[in-house]
Amino acid sequence: MNYYHKTIMIINLSYKDKIIQSKDVHYPDNIDAFAEGALTWMINAFKTNFNIDISKYSLQQLKQKPNSITIEINHEDLKQWRDRRLNDLGIV
Repeated sequence: MNYYHKTIMIINLSYKDKIIQSKDVHYPDNIDAFAEGALTWMINAFKTNFNIDISKYSLQQLKQKPNSITIEINHEDLKQWRDRRLNDLGIV
């Protein structure tokens, strides 16, 4: 069997430099941080955990630290994210 270690990575959504949601996710250690696999993992992590497609975001919207990635979301994505959250809670 092929087992590999997983590291905890914190992914954050930020708007106007304020974190609005955060999630601990597993980042497989066998993905090179500078390889295409890391980018694909990051796009999938934000889509899966926050339902936000960051594939067209610029690098200026990305803040990366050793164990965390923060995306500064745009206003339109914030509105959609908020509406989905309210709908999930049965408020809208």
